Amino acid sequence: MYASPVPLMVIRTDTDALVTVNGHVLGECGPDAHVAMPVSDTGDYYVCAIPLTAGHRMLTRKLRFADGKLQTTDVPDVAVCLWPGGVAECLLQTRVAEAWREKPLVLAQTVFGAYALTLYRETEVRLCVEQQGRPLYAYMLGAGEDGSFLPYGEYLGVLVRGERERLVLLNSTMQDVLDIQGDAVFLEEEPAVIERVGTLLGHERRTRYRLTASGFLPCKPETGFFTRDYAPPRDEADLSVAFFEAVREGFETEAMGYVTESLRKSFAFADIGAFLGEYGAVRLPVSCRSGRVVGLLHDADGATRARLYRLAFEQGKIDNLEEI
Repeated sequence: MYASPVPLMVIRTDTDALVTVNGHVLGECGPDAHVAMPVSDTGDYYVCAIPLTAGHRMLTRKLRFADGKLQTTDVPDVAVCLWPGGVAECLLQTRVAEAWREKPLVLAQTVFGAYALTLYRETEVRLCVEQQGRPLYAYMLGAGEDGSFLPYGEYLGVLVRGERERLVLLNSTMQDVLDIQGDAVFLEEEPAVIERVGTLLGHERRTRYRLTASGFLPCKPETGFFTRDYAPPRDEADLSVAFFEAVREGFETEAMGYVTESLRKSFAFADIGAFLGEYGAVRLPVSCRSGRVVGLLHDADGATRARLYRLAFEQGKIDNLEEI
């Protein structure tokens, strides 16, 4: 079912875009829609994506096939996945970094003890520390769009927000006692950093930092939903992806909740993990979006490759799975 009689190139883009190949219009595609074309055993293909939305730029890349196989798997801005049956899927990434929003140069100012602090933006976010009108220190805090000061007991928190967030805690002598960054950071009862796990359902990993005699030390990370509510899979497609991601991350209770009682009695969670082996991303093939066939992606020989598994369902739960 998945073997192509000739090599097949599937093209997707990270936004709605018009795709041309060697100067000929192939069609319109996007994150959830694709265009495809058969390719010769050996040849060069100049693929161009023309975005139809703002915040993206036109992208042209050269892809080369030889002996029916895609040779250029490390092209900048192109994510390649090789599926069984001679199918090469290429995702063209056209997004560009957002331009600085119109914000004042000075983001925040405060007085902490004997020091006057100014958080400002000049190419990157920086912190200037002054005492009696004389500049003492200048901290470079990296990329960010906004920032603020957060009092925290005897310390002062400096929060920088952007695509990621960074929190620096300063003591009364302007020494940093904690420096954490992640997808989100919080300064509540204890400082905490949250990282997205990268699952369909939006799992997050939270690490709290506790003040001890040796300073702020990380506690054991917790996994759950801290900035959003848990929403169960909507259909078989979502359930399939959620199941494989739960197995990958070691979420035993969640993973076994997606399978039938008969499958749970036949195979332990460890048995399922050993059967599936190691993998990274979980994807549905472009030719089958029902969730009854799932691709497990892994890196091998300098390329991303997919292993296919077929699933059987009973009363909305997975009752069997086999490698194709």
